[in-house]
Amino acid sequence: MSTPSGVPSPGSRHWAHRSTRPSRTCFLAAHSLGLGSVLTTRWKAREAEVRPLLGLPETMAVHAIIPLGYPAERMGKNRRRAASEVTYRERFGTPWN
Repeated sequence: MSTPSGVPSPGSRHWAHRSTRPSRTCFLAAHSLGLGSVLTTRWKAREAEVRPLLGLPETMAVHAIIPLGYPAERMGKNRRRAASEVTYRERFGTPWN
């Protein structure tokens, strides 16, 4: 089931999967600009209040919101391990080098 533009509709089983790539891109772009971001679904508990604040039409299905903003404090360096430490080539245990 797709919309006229070919994008899977929220009722299809592919909708959630197809929405993850734009979300990840948004997070990476925000980070590169020094912005903080988070995907949240907590707003659903207060949907009746949030929907009019954002001007969301009743015909739109929204499953998550990604707030963006400048952090109040400096977060420091990312502590993520290098990809070469946590991934392998072709078979488990085979390093990339």
